[in-house]
Amino acid sequence: MRRNLQHRLMLGSSMGNRGKGCWVIWGLLALFLALWAVFLPGLWPMGWLLYGVYSNPIGWLVPLLMAAGLGVLGTRLKLEWKAFWLLLGVLLAPIWLVWMLIAQPVMLQGLYERTVYEPAALIPLMESRAVSYAEARENFKNQNPDTRFAPGDLDYVNGHWVAEFGPNGGIDLLNKLIYPSQGFFLYDPEGVDKVQIVRQAMPFAENGLLWNSVEFFVRQHDPFVEYHEVLYVQDGQGGYLAMISLLKRSGWARVPYVAQIALIHADGNAEWLTPQEAEADPRLERVQIEPEWLAAMKTEAYGWRNGLWAGLVTRQGRVSVQRSAVNQENSAPYHLASAQGMMWYTPFGPLMKDSLKGIMMEASNKIDGPVYVWELPQDQAYQGVDALATEIKAAPNHPADVNWLRVSQGEESEVRSGDTDVIELLPAPRLENGQVALYFTGFVAIDPPTRTRFYVIVNAETRQVLQDVYSAAEVDAWLRGELALAAQRDGQKAAGLESKLNLAEMSKEDLLDLLEAVVEELRKR
Repeated sequence: MRRNLQHRLMLGSSMGNRGKGCWVIWGLLALFLALWAVFLPGLWPMGWLLYGVYSNPIGWLVPLLMAAGLGVLGTRLKLEWKAFWLLLGVLLAPIWLVWMLIAQPVMLQGLYERTVYEPAALIPLMESRAVSYAEARENFKNQNPDTRFAPGDLDYVNGHWVAEFGPNGGIDLLNKLIYPSQGFFLYDPEGVDKVQIVRQAMPFAENGLLWNSVEFFVRQHDPFVEYHEVLYVQDGQGGYLAMISLLKRSGWARVPYVAQIALIHADGNAEWLTPQEAEADPRLERVQIEPEWLAAMKTEAYGWRNGLWAGLVTRQGRVSVQRSAVNQENSAPYHLASAQGMMWYTPFGPLMKDSLKGIMMEASNKIDGPVYVWELPQDQAYQGVDALATEIKAAPNHPADVNWLRVSQGEESEVRSGDTDVIELLPAPRLENGQVALYFTGFVAIDPPTRTRFYVIVNAETRQVLQDVYSAAEVDAWLRGELALAAQRDGQKAAGLESKLNLAEMSKEDLLDLLEAVVEELRKR
């Protein structure tokens, strides 16, 4: 009996020591995590964890509260661990699933209530883009001089496509860890060498890993921010700096808003501007400090104006940013030069429909400015971009050697024929007779699209396709009313700025079209 008593005492002492050892281990682990969160909040996965809790506290708090409550209940009822986890899963799964389903709608309705939407007429453009996203991307890829580096995400900044010249993505892990950005690709269609590489190392890489990443740099400053684009702008002294719009969340709905603008120099020094300071900074005069992601979210938020119940159950009024096969690579919002400065233009349509219902317009260098909404009457919609591309291909007076790319589904696989395609269509509101008409301007190129062959213009309402033009300058002249274009017809001559002067070479029909355009311009004056 004495032996049994000694054995029990020794066992109890061992279990007590083991329990103390467990508490010590848990305490050291907690201390380690606390120090990590304080000194290296930007290092993955701590940065991801901190932001995850901040951006969705309800999604994290509910499981923890339920686990704590069930833990107390399970202790009193003396539940086994298997029964505890089973009960937690049965109760938690449906609650957590419901919250995950409604979290995004709750955020979007909150964003709608925070945003000022103003009904407005279309704001005309002053110029379009000289080249498409696909053309710049193909040229960046095809004129890359170094196997270690590749173009990053493309952005349209100050009239040029710009992309990071940084380490490859994918499984090229070592380069992503040791090489920061080496500079920037710049596409200049007017230059002798259209692809330029500006050599200027940065303190991070867009595709970098751990301490070499943008996420680490940004979240070391503030672990509770998010970002979606890194833009490269001139610093006014012959160099470039990285500009990042930093978003935070507010309220239980976690509504996103622009909290700061980061200007990061090559030496690692950074300026953290308030939105008001960024709006007044001359270096950011035509730069999109209102990020593209937020402009798209404001468009989707407009679809929740009838409330959560209508949006979730009947889907009344729901809209989505227009997506299409034509603009698959470069989807809306589009950063374009309007009569009121640089603006985001975001075509939208009914949820999961191909039609066009309206366009959102928002100044890109203003934070929390009004969103102007041009929307068709209730029972009216225009054809979507893909259908307009079909109208373009069916027009009668493109160059005779154009062989349009067509895709059909055979029994075995996809069948492709032709080599020329419409690769991008951008909204192009134009002032006509005192009113603004909506057109779309597009780029036609041979696949792969390393060069735009000609430009196409189609009226969104009438679906009339205008004469092809062969330079971006002619497209801009037409937008400003300096060049008249007629609807396409058989046997028609190509349009051009010089056609207004070569009257002797113009057909009778073209002269009449030109005369009509001149008379209309005189009436407006």
